[in-house]
Amino acid sequence: MEENIEREQRLARMIDDAYKDLGTVDGSRILGCTIYNYDSMKSTQEFARGLIGSKRSDGMIVLADEVKDAHGRFGREWHAPKGGLWFTLIRHDLNEFYGMAACVSVCEALQKYVPAKARWPNDVYVNEKKIAGILVEEVLESELLGASLVGVGINVNNNMEGILDTATSIVQETGREADLDYLFANVVARMKKYFWLAERYAVRRLELWDYGKEAENPIVARFKELTDIIGREVRYKPPAAEGEPQAARAVDILDDGRLVVKVNDDRVLLNSEEITLV
Repeated sequence: MEENIEREQRLARMIDDAYKDLGTVDGSRILGCTIYNYDSMKSTQEFARGLIGSKRSDGMIVLADEVKDAHGRFGREWHAPKGGLWFTLIRHDLNEFYGMAACVSVCEALQKYVPAKARWPNDVYVNEKKIAGILVEEVLESELLGASLVGVGINVNNNMEGILDTATSIVQETGREADLDYLFANVVARMKKYFWLAERYAVRRLELWDYGKEAENPIVARFKELTDIIGREVRYKPPAAEGEPQAARAVDILDDGRLVVKVNDDRVLLNSEEITLV
């Protein structure tokens, strides 16, 4: 496992430049200030877990050229060879919208290359095939303190043909390879923006709660602009449920992040259940 210090320093500068290009005044300045880049490792999530609480770990990113034991939601194996972007961000905070914020960031950055669409709750698809996924794990440091591990996997220059028919990559869709460092910098720059908005929304929601008012969620609002699921027929099944998946139609996403589906004439609220398009 070899560390690439020169690339780490270059990426930090590129993130700053990409963030400035967004023209955003407010944002989480600490995100991406410290980057560890290795040629190969077993898991960026597990490596990052061991760094929680260390010096400058808040906002730290662990980036690997290749991940040998990558997993997504529900423990599913994720193929993560060289050519893709595989990294984990450490944030010393707990926020239920970090996953959606990361999804929005990835989707926006990918739209420079492909017609990417956000897929609830936190995946990105191109032409009905998965190109990126987000995995958020919460780690309790004490009764009062917690940290979030936000794992991001993007298929870029790795060809998924013959490996997984339901997945795709930038090179498959365009026939051209993309600059990994440029894409990484643009994803992280957007994460700085949207993580700050998620954290600001959490504070604002509590402030308005005492007055019986609700604050509009900017993360959900942007996600709804990027998704193609509203109005479409879906099937859903809670992870622990038995029986066949239930057919429904997606009609909305609430400010609390839940997906609203209609089953016949009934409205059902989904939290994190897996869904598939019909």
